Amino acid sequence: MSEILQRIKQYYESEGMSSREFSLSIGRSEGYFSTALKKGSEPTADMLSKIFNTYPSLSIVWVFTSCGNMRNIDENHTEIKTIDEIIEDKIDTKFKKVQEMIEEMGEKLEKKIQLKTLKELQSIKNNSKDD
Repeated sequence: MSEILQRIKQYYESEGMSSREFSLSIGRSEGYFSTALKKGSEPTADMLSKIFNTYPSLSIVWVFTSCGNMRNIDENHTEIKTIDEIIEDKIDTKFKKVQEMIEEMGEKLEKKIQLKTLKELQSIKNNSKDD
């Protein structure tokens, strides 16, 4: 039996999935993975690509060598984010900053409008006293 497939099985079982659920999650038929395990097949590049793209927390190094952690984790023992998650977080952070800046600019503009209105009213009031 393929050691690589055994480690992948170990991973999906640790995630609480059955072979059927795992096979379907990577776009394969229900019995795809269990059949590959029974036959002792080696995984194809396409299969591995789908697995690692679907499960970015699964450590490629661990799958191929059994060295290190099963999951991609950093020194704080938190799962490493995918590039898409990092980009999304950065976009969200930038978007929030832009929103804050717009709100701040709106408040400043409102104060300037109020100040200008007060000056105009003061001017009108002064002009009416002169008449």
